[in-house]
Amino acid sequence: MRPLIALLGLGLWISGLCAAAEVPEWERAVEAARAAEAAGDMARALEAWSQALAEARRPPAAPLLVAQALEGLAAAHFRLEQRAEAEAAYLEAIAAWERAVGPRQPRLGVPVNNLAVLLLQQCRVEEARPWLDRLLELWPAEDRDRRQDRSAAFLSAATLLRRCGQARAAAHYEAQVQARER
Repeated sequence: MRPLIALLGLGLWISGLCAAAEVPEWERAVEAARAAEAAGDMARALEAWSQALAEARRPPAAPLLVAQALEGLAAAHFRLEQRAEAEAAYLEAIAAWERAVGPRQPRLGVPVNNLAVLLLQQCRVEEARPWLDRLLELWPAEDRDRRQDRSAAFLSAATLLRRCGQARAAAHYEAQVQARER
């Protein structure tokens, strides 16, 4: 009985976070964004994610929808190689997720990782390190559900670090993957 009550409570909490926005309009915008991404039309995806964000921000704003739309918007900028816009959107998405679900939720790992990758692609190693370290905290070894995500993230980071001439830092993150796989 208790798990059911907790599940119902979580559902009501989430619906409270989402119900404020015009969810059908937000959903249509998200569907359009995903369809555009699947078709490889990132300019149209960017436009649709912007629409989803506008819908999510309509008063009273829906925090989870805002966070999701910002993350989609950041990814579209990233794919269009609009690095400054992607970075700003990822930072805003991370802040929105923190406001919506708290700073220690594993869900934050996705935009944190994507921001770290964006920075590493530009060899901005010192700026990326705190995000990679935060990812270690968000996706601990005990989290078996995130094992593949964690391994892929740190192996990708190691590859990018090597391209930036940071073999020692790359070895550090490779060791994190190996230590966590045991």
